[in-house]
This record gives sequence, structure tokens and C-alpha cells, in this order.
Amino acid sequence: MTKKHFSRIVNLSLVAFGFMLIGGISDVAAQGRDPFSKPGYARPKPTTKVRMGKYGKPIPVDDWSVPPVEQLFSRRLSGSLSF
Repeated sequence: MTKKHFSRIVNLSLVAFGFMLIGGISDVAAQGRDPFSKPGYARPKPTTKVRMGKYGKPIPVDDWSVPPVEQLFSRRLSGSLSF
């Protein structure tokens, strides 16, 4: 067996070993999750605690949701409708 032939066999065996090692690591990582659990988008969101202000009254929570279209364009609509 020549040196060139031997180095080619060793090189290919190292590449095959690397693929097997990577495949084994990814297989172990895939087994770590529960296949029957709900996905993240289907889980209920955690509830927030009510913050208490002075005199035991709750502080209103900031609403970061999108306001309705009527509220966004109320100035434009009221200005354009006046004759």
C-alpha cells in the first residue's frame, strides 16, 4: 500500500467519523424535548402581577397594543368632514 493511498483512506475515515460525531450530537439534542408538548405559540402567556400604587390602588398597565384605525385617523377625519 502506498503512502498516497494510505493517506487518502485515513482522510476519508476522519471525515466519516466527523459526520457521525456531528449526527450523534444533533440526535441527542433532538431527544431532549418532549414531542407531545404544545409549541411556544400555543402556550398561554404568563400573567403579570398587578402593581400597587399609593393608597392600595392598582397602577394601570401600559397598553402597547395597536390602537384602532378610528383613533389613529380621528383628527384627519374630523378635519376633513367639517364644511
